[in-house]
Amino acid sequence: MFKGKSIYDFREEFTSSDDCMQYLFDLKWCNGYKCSKCSHTESYKGRTKWYLKCANCSYDESATANTLFHKMKVPILKAFEVLFMLSVRKKGMSCLEIGRAFALNKDTAALLKKKAQYGMVSSGKNKLKGSVFVDEFAVGGKEKNKQGRSSSSKKVKVVLACEVVVNKKGEITLGNGYAQVIEDYSAESLNPIFKEKIDPKAKVTTDGWKSYIPISKEYAITQEISIGGENFKELNTLTMLFKGWIRGIHHHVSKSRMQNYIDEFFYRFNRKAFPASSFNTLISRMMNQKSYFS
Repeated sequence: MFKGKSIYDFREEFTSSDDCMQYLFDLKWCNGYKCSKCSHTESYKGRTKWYLKCANCSYDESATANTLFHKMKVPILKAFEVLFMLSVRKKGMSCLEIGRAFALNKDTAALLKKKAQYGMVSSGKNKLKGSVFVDEFAVGGKEKNKQGRSSSSKKVKVVLACEVVVNKKGEITLGNGYAQVIEDYSAESLNPIFKEKIDPKAKVTTDGWKSYIPISKEYAITQEISIGGENFKELNTLTMLFKGWIRGIHHHVSKSRMQNYIDEFFYRFNRKAFPASSFNTLISRMMNQKSYFS
């Protein structure tokens, strides 16, 4: 497994397309060969060194088949470097920046970034535990006569959940976090982040919004008056970080794509303590996802 945080580490490890293909080959069959057609477990050499042919049905499968690297238009070494930068750079890279830095047209750069974001979707295995704060926010420009939880607002509505941890110095810090785009501020819209991302034993704190009351039947929820956000300083800081990242790097994100950018932001945020494994995790996830992109 490659562990590196700098571009120098990356370029020492990956010097050619063969280095990249060997990495994918090893990841795909690290637990042994299994034919994707008939599930047979014996194989022999395929048409090239990056293929394995099933000894039963003769299906000749490449290391990139049935993954997000299948038929990728970007040269694999260049794609690896883009993915490395997206995984370890604190702010990632916009599609325009990827295009300029790596001499890719805007559509190719956008498709590669979209695939990376697809690989950054949470596995759902690590639910938030301990003390968890939940709040909602909206992303978009100012709207006249639209304040608070306006149901008619055209802004993109998001619910955020994050662990609040007291470190060894007694300071309050943020642990892992997740966020989801929601249609409105109803209990029905807020409930999925609890079900999918929060451990049932967690102690959850929210503001006094009424939609959390039905959810409190299944979760230990304490509601506190927000007082202009003073009780939720850490969560508000995280919200501002996300909004600043969107405005500063991407300028504008449509509602249909907002969840992709949320996934990207929290992929890096949740790996802030161990960035050296971020690239390997991203490549591994992309290898375990079938390609739905043309």
